[in-house]
Amino acid sequence: MTAPFHDQATFDAWMSGIKAKDFENTGILTLGQLTDKLGSIPMHKVVKAGIDGKLFNVESVDSYRGYYSDLALEPGKESTVAQLLNELYTADGGTYTGYKGGDYYMDSGTLMWVSNYGEASGLMVVGVVETDEYALILTEHKEY
Repeated sequence: MTAPFHDQATFDAWMSGIKAKDFENTGILTLGQLTDKLGSIPMHKVVKAGIDGKLFNVESVDSYRGYYSDLALEPGKESTVAQLLNELYTADGGTYTGYKGGDYYMDSGTLMWVSNYGEASGLMVVGVVETDEYALILTEHKEY
């Protein structure tokens, strides 16, 4: 059987079309949208993500286990808006290795999730709000 795709670029373009349709109207934010929203919040504020009334820290960015060509904010140590923005700016135009291999180019149109490394949480980033204490990344579950 002949492989339907002869190169990674063709496969990525095909996947983009499928993902765009799959996530249409879900509200999931892209890397560029997340960067813009965080950029309007004071740089010293601590970043938290929330789901089901629970808050946790996010500190880094990596390829998302659910879709290697997407990015995930990873829970971890406390970080500020400035620190997380630095991670996001680095991701825009960067190449990340998928969990089981392969290199994936990320840009401002890359979809954003919140997940531990190696997990496919289904937790998509849908918004950002500023509270008195921190920048809160809003999330929702996406069923597969």
